[in-house]
Amino acid sequence: QLGARAASQQLEAARGSFEFGFQGGYGLSEFKTTPGDVFSTQDSAQLGLSVTLRPFLYGDTQDAYTRAELQARQARTGYRATLAALQIQAVLGSEQSRFAREGLASSTQGLELSKTLLGVTQTQLERGVVSPADLREAQSRYADAFERTTAAAENLRLAGNSLESLVGQVTLETLPEFALPIGKTSEEEGAEVALENARLLVGQANRAALPTGSVSYTLNTSDNTSLGFSLESRTFQPKLSFNYADPSQSSRQVSANPAIQANTTQSVQLGLAWTFGPS
Repeated sequence: QLGARAASQQLEAARGSFEFGFQGGYGLSEFKTTPGDVFSTQDSAQLGLSVTLRPFLYGDTQDAYTRAELQARQARTGYRATLAALQIQAVLGSEQSRFAREGLASSTQGLELSKTLLGVTQTQLERGVVSPADLREAQSRYADAFERTTAAAENLRLAGNSLESLVGQVTLETLPEFALPIGKTSEEEGAEVALENARLLVGQANRAALPTGSVSYTLNTSDNTSLGFSLESRTFQPKLSFNYADPSQSSRQVSANPAIQANTTQSVQLGLAWTFGPS
């Protein structure tokens, strides 16, 4: 049951409408600026926050959701199969307990009868009606009946312990009726899940053969901060980001020519990727 619950939680997470991201880093670099032959070293700390919106499922996100759905379905099937097996064991245990109780009752009646016959035989022996051999036979029958009663009581105890381990402390009169599972068998469910997984892999392979397009826009709001927007065709999930960089730069100039500086205020990038090969 815990496995089925965990799979359901993964399914809910895959269906979420957004997700947050965080990244940070530190870098150290040296570069040369021309004209001017200015050599600079720069170390910087970077921080990035992002939120990815998921207004609908498509492509990779649809595959992730379908995969989580199949895992949840498989977990529920496993839980149903385990529960059905336990129910069958409980039913068999209850029947064994009933048979053991009936056997103990029959053995107890036989013991009482043997005890009565033994008493009658002893009385007849005192009167000279029967021989000592008849008494020994009656004693032997009583001993056999006593052993059978003891064995029946032990069988009832073992059957009760086995049933208690499955359904708890209940009496045979209060034992609930167990309904047989309704619907498809676990084998049928497992076969359908395997088929859906195969279809999922085929769909992934077909999409992998298609080109992937992407677009991104960056707006530098200051020397250290920027806002970004990106979108790519594999998921069509818009991504909004905020980036902060704190550079600490030192320069050394080996020429009298002044260095050229340029600041980018905004940028737009378009991309197209296509990977293919022999199948």
